[in-house]
Amino acid sequence: WLQQLTCSALRPIVYAEFRLLLAICQRACFTTVTFDTQMAYQSSSACLFFLINLNPCFGQPTISVHPTTASFGDWLNVTWNPDSLHKASWSDRVFEGEITRWLEDGCWVGLFPWNADFTVIPGRKVDISPRTATAPWRYISCDEANPSAGQLYFKFSMDAPMRIDVMFALFDGGYSNPILISRSAVVAIKDKGQPTSVHLVRQQDPSEMSVQWTSPNATDAPQYVQWGQTDRHQPNEAMSRFSTFSRSDVCGPPANDNGFLDPGYAHEAFMTKLQPGVRYFYRVGNRDHGWSPVFSFKGPQLAAPDSSTFVVLAADVGVIYDDGSKYEYSNIVKMAARKTTARLAQFADRADLVLHPGDLPYALGVLSLWDKFMASIEPTASKVPYMVVKGNHEQLWLSQPPGAPDTSQHGMDSGGECGVPTDHHFRMPVKGSANKGFQDVTAAHGFYSFNQGPIHFAMLNTEMPCEATSNMTRWLEADLAAVNRTLTPWLVVVGHRPLMPANPEANGHGICSSLEPLYIAFNVDLAICGHVHFASVSCPMVQGFCISKQDAAGYDAPVHVIIGNGGPADSKFAPTPAPFDVFEMQELGFSTLQAHNSTHLTMTLYGDSPLESEPPVRFQLEIERRYPRVNRLSFKNRHGNATLHVRSPPNVYT
Repeated sequence: WLQQLTCSALRPIVYAEFRLLLAICQRACFTTVTFDTQMAYQSSSACLFFLINLNPCFGQPTISVHPTTASFGDWLNVTWNPDSLHKASWSDRVFEGEITRWLEDGCWVGLFPWNADFTVIPGRKVDISPRTATAPWRYISCDEANPSAGQLYFKFSMDAPMRIDVMFALFDGGYSNPILISRSAVVAIKDKGQPTSVHLVRQQDPSEMSVQWTSPNATDAPQYVQWGQTDRHQPNEAMSRFSTFSRSDVCGPPANDNGFLDPGYAHEAFMTKLQPGVRYFYRVGNRDHGWSPVFSFKGPQLAAPDSSTFVVLAADVGVIYDDGSKYEYSNIVKMAARKTTARLAQFADRADLVLHPGDLPYALGVLSLWDKFMASIEPTASKVPYMVVKGNHEQLWLSQPPGAPDTSQHGMDSGGECGVPTDHHFRMPVKGSANKGFQDVTAAHGFYSFNQGPIHFAMLNTEMPCEATSNMTRWLEADLAAVNRTLTPWLVVVGHRPLMPANPEANGHGICSSLEPLYIAFNVDLAICGHVHFASVSCPMVQGFCISKQDAAGYDAPVHVIIGNGGPADSKFAPTPAPFDVFEMQELGFSTLQAHNSTHLTMTLYGDSPLESEPPVRFQLEIERRYPRVNRLSFKNRHGNATLHVRSPPNVYT
């Protein structure tokens, strides 16, 4: 009957009569189903969808995009008809009941790959919304759009590299029961074949530098790194090795379900015979698919006690799209996280190294976010080595991939990633571990070490077991015992989780406290971590007690620094500060570490400020030691017969 009505007959109907038609439609739909509430809900929604969107008298809501070709860095204007069913237009005009609830969920617009599957998936314990079989790479609600000339529009930024053409889709029914209203034309990505995500990784051999990147193609033509000492000529060349992973390689949803995205191919090539401090220029790719821009870096520093090295650090950062659009877990990461990566880029020209101890993009199984994260760090990581360790949001899951080592805890923090995308994007120099008798150590273990100027860095994966007999503990003991403190007098251990509980939300903090005897035995100077979303600095401490007595070289105990304020700086302080903390800061920020020489080291914690201004210094830790150092062989020899000298922490520790 409704289909036979003409437009001329329907157009004069006032809203009151229109509501009556909706009521008739709802009643008709309800009487065709059982008393299953969900079925009635979906049936009435489908009936309303037909009435409004398929009847030619009301018109079909449409969504359009301009332009329909794009490259990385472009902006796209997306426009749609505001008469689509969302709460701004209709919630005050319809009757109470299931349809009202459906309408009030609102409409939304998402960015998808061109071949997306819009089938609605059921809710589950590990959930992702909107619940479409292909998760949107990002989305906005219609209420976040801008009105113009009777339509709504939003400017989407193409600030993540795309390896596939894309489209936009308009939905109603909210995020939990999305109903596709309209889809845009396909946007052709012009640069989808070019290499992206270019970053450097330090090696144990100071004459080598690893360069890593991503491409959608690898099997049809080899890819290379070319390097030299001028920006116009790179005569040296090395072919890359490459790998990828599939949906079956990750461990659970959403990573192996609607959050999965073909990751492309991760390439790695080695630039060799480098000289320390010499400026090198390089590019990656090939003729068939294109070359990257020409980047540059300084030859890696040699291990040397009187050299100076400058390191920039941030942890728990995440990503935010430039246009402010949302993704599944964007509520976790603050908009100001964009400042952190911008600050890293500002400091890249003066830095020798960047350290990121865990919780990298907070992708949590939405794999498209890895592309955005890698693009956001490229201005920094293409200039200086970007060294990472895994955090709980990269690795923690109910189980690990076949053949991979098990973790010390089990949970759902990684969204099913279980470390696979991290190992895909970041190939850290774990191969040197085999030289210390640990041939079974692989990238999946995620711990390694290297020298940088006067500092030896031991990088831990705190998701791994760390009891006395564990692989990582045995490796760390062997690594620290092998350090030549005459060559690298400073010893810094980096991991994601703190050694000591840091606040009332202490679940998972301090799970590797069994490593502390090694820190003391081998005179570790600094222990740096993230995980807790604030910044803090301890006194030199042992088992939570501040130590004042120093040995002949000026050593007292490790200082523990938490730098988990790189993004969501939202962890709570304890009502009473920990007895070992001398500084706490709940503010977005980043840090720097400078070893001036063999005897003086400074760590600076910066706060938040506009990017056009200098970042404010919130705390500065200065450590002074005498040279040469003396290694201690065991915890018992170091403190077995000693009396611990305990003091209350001062307001400022120097």
